[in-house]
Parts: sequence; C-alpha cells; structure tokens
Amino acid sequence: MDEAATRRLLEAVAARGAGMVPATRGLAGAAVYDGRALVTAPAHTADAGSMADTMGSGDAFLAGFTVSLLQDGWSRGNPPAAAALERALRHGARSAHDQCFVEAAFGHGRPTTTAGPTTADPTAAVGPRRAPIGRTGAHAAE
Repeated sequence: MDEAATRRLLEAVAARGAGMVPATRGLAGAAVYDGRALVTAPAHTADAGSMADTMGSGDAFLAGFTVSLLQDGWSRGNPPAAAALERALRHGARSAHDQCFVEAAFGHGRPTTTAGPTTADPTAAVGPRRAPIGRTGAHAAE
C-alpha cells in the first residue's frame, strides 16, 4: 500500500474516534496518523535466512512504539510532536526486528542450536501441558 492509500485508510480509522492510528507496512516501514499529520519511518530490515520466527513481531512493534511515546511524556493531555512519533515508529520497528530472532511458537517452537533447548523434544523447555481451566479427569493432561 503506497503512502497516499495508507493515509486515507488511517484517516478513515481516526474519523471513527481513534486519536492515534499506527500501522506497519512490512518493507515499506511504518506510519502513524495523529489527526494532524501522517508520520512515517523506514522498516528495520533483517536477513530472512537468519530470522527464527516472526510470531509476536506485531505485538513487539506496538509495545516498542507505546513505550517510546510514554518515555517522551505522551499522555491524553500531552499529544506527541512529529519527532516523538517518528522516534516511536523507529523504536517499534527495532522491537519488531528483534522479536524475529526469538522462537515464539507458544512454547512449541523447534529447538535451535543458537538458543533454547538442545534436546530433540521441543516441549522439554516448557514442561508438561496443563489442562485448560475447567477440564479435569482423564483428558485433563492431553
């Protein structure tokens, strides 16, 4: 999605009541619309062959983005300036990048030689499965 289309989409979301609308755009980077302007930042790229897993990278982006804004003093009464938004986008991109090097498949990822368990059993690091809440009896540990 090009920048003009991104802006239209984010403006439409903001028109529904969101005060700030961030979006990730893969290799095209990230953008945020704050009701005044569209701020963009480049992607933080990595060699796909060296990545372990992309699961959780969107969550990591939002966490890094939010933490950066909070560190810059963002609050409901203190909206961030464009420079703070760009820093937050870059921080989010870095956080998402770093997450790509973590085996994140809900504790059932494949073992690696660089991190994690060295046993052939990928569940060895997380222990036995526990029953969902409310399940008891013979099927509880399946």
